[in-house]
Amino acid sequence: MADSTTPNLALTKMQPGTHRDDWGAVANENLDKIDTAVKAAKDRADGALPKVGGTVTGEILRDGQGAVLHWSDDAMDHGTAFLVPSTGTDPTGQPGDIWFGYTP
Repeated sequence: MADSTTPNLALTKMQPGTHRDDWGAVANENLDKIDTAVKAAKDRADGALPKVGGTVTGEILRDGQGAVLHWSDDAMDHGTAFLVPSTGTDPTGQPGDIWFGYTP
């Protein structure tokens, strides 16, 4: 029976007993394909948004309500942003708090 391949990375699925002398080469080729695919996915993820700094452009959409976003005030030591319905009451109570209202 001939070898087959996986649908996404075309990894060789060795049939038992068919690669007595070259199984290592086949396995190494498969590992190289996996390594390349994982590295490409990591590069895309790393480039999506930096862990520190960077700029988000466009809208940030959230499904639902009641999110509390934490950030720092001018002294960079505390603060909270509240996202609540615009018909609700002001939830802020501390210096550095910000209230964002939205229309449901």
